[in-house]
This record gives sequence, structure tokens and C-alpha cells, in this order.
Amino acid sequence: MENLHKRILLLGHSFVHRVQDHNGEDFMDQLNVYNIPDHCEIYVEGFPGASVDALVTHHLHQVMQYYNPDVVILDIGGNDLDRHGNSGKPSYVGESIITLMDTLKEGYNVGLIVWCQALNRGKCRQKTILDYNTDVHDLNGIMKHRIEEAGHTHIYWTHRGFWKVPLEDWTSDGIHPNTTSGRKKYIISVCKAIKYSISVVNHMEVSFSNSTTCTSAMILLYLAQVTLTYYSQRLSNIPLQLGHNTIYSVTTQQHHLIG
Repeated sequence: MENLHKRILLLGHSFVHRVQDHNGEDFMDQLNVYNIPDHCEIYVEGFPGASVDALVTHHLHQVMQYYNPDVVILDIGGNDLDRHGNSGKPSYVGESIITLMDTLKEGYNVGLIVWCQALNRGKCRQKTILDYNTDVHDLNGIMKHRIEEAGHTHIYWTHRGFWKVPLEDWTSDGIHPNTTSGRKKYIISVCKAIKYSISVVNHMEVSFSNSTTCTSAMILLYLAQVTLTYYSQRLSNIPLQLGHNTIYSVTTQQHHLIG
């Protein structure tokens, strides 16, 4: 029987941190339109300016020990690309992200890890805009391929709506989603990722609870079934309770952020 109690952690750089702006009310409003299963808890930990290395070195162990999530949704890698030298190359950044995802799986027993694709920028701190956005395209391609190879515990998440005219969705710094349109698009996207990830991890438990092995064909089949089920579901309202320091939960249990 599947365990409906799920802990989902949204983890990453300043995009994730800004989800908590305005006491997280916008995020909570969007979560309310999704049919989040009972007893699921959603946590948000964003670190402005974070690179993959900084996240791993300074924050990861403490965060993972505290939340012990079943699912981690990662938005990380954009700051890494805006560097000169080898450490800013898409291949290097991609390998760092895959290593982080594998660490979450093997080191912290996370059942499902979702990586949100990198987005273009309108301004950069080190690289030219053209070089940076070209590297974003290359990194996303590398990650999509590597995640497909990794199997059913890794998922590549596509942000929709940012690509045609990205500057309209950015603040004046050219880096962060603005409050006019970009922030709402981003919040909607991560809420969809949360909804989808819950569906996938629940189907994984049902599909594999009585089996110790599974063929690649079976993996592809259940993922296709989950995708079909997700996009065919009608959205409904579920009241969510706002925990301390913008942690979101559909249970009555309250939690506290680190610090």
C-alpha cells in the first residue's frame, strides 16, 4: 500500500528564495488550485546567489538532515554558468548537477529528484549575454540527455512561457523574474512540478512495491501513464495551511525552518 505522506522540498538559488516573497502568499494561492494529496508537506529553501558547489558545501547536509524529503525539486546551475573558465562551461556545470542529484539519491535516500531547466538572462555579471544564453541552451541539452540516461528517479522539468520574449518577464537586473509576469509564471511552473512529482513518486511505489526488478520498458510505460493521468486531471481547490516561515503543508502539523 502506498504511503501518502510525502515531503517535497523545493531547493535552489534566488528564484526559489523569491518564491517566499510577500509571506509566500502568491505561492500558496497557486498551490491552492492543485489537487495536492492529503498529508503532503511542501518546503521551500532558496539561497540567493547559490552555485552548485556553494549549495553542497554550505547548505545541503543541514537542509537534508532537517527535512528528510521524499522528493527534491532543484533549481540550480544558472549562477554557475555565469563564470569564466572551466567551471562555467555547460559540461562542467552539468556534471556538477548530476553529481548533486546522485548524492541526493544515494546519500540521502531521496526517491525522486527533479531538475528545473536553466533560463536565459537579459544581463550577466561575467559573460556576454550571447555566450551565457548559448550556454543555457547547451546545459539544458546536456541535462536532458543525462537525466534520461539516469532512469526513473531523475526528471527534467521544462519551464514554459519564458522563451519567446524573456526580457518582458525579467526585473531590471535581467536575471530574476519580475513581479508583473515572470514571478507568477515561475510559481505556476514549480507548482506543476510539485504536482507532477507527487504523482510520479506515488505511481513508483504502487508499481514497484511487489517487485525487486523492473525493465526499461516498464519504467517508460508507467511514466507515460503518469503523464497522461496528470494532464487529464481537472484542477480543484484544496485549502493549504501556511506554516511558520513560509513552509506549506496540507496537514495540521507545523514545521520550522532552520535558523
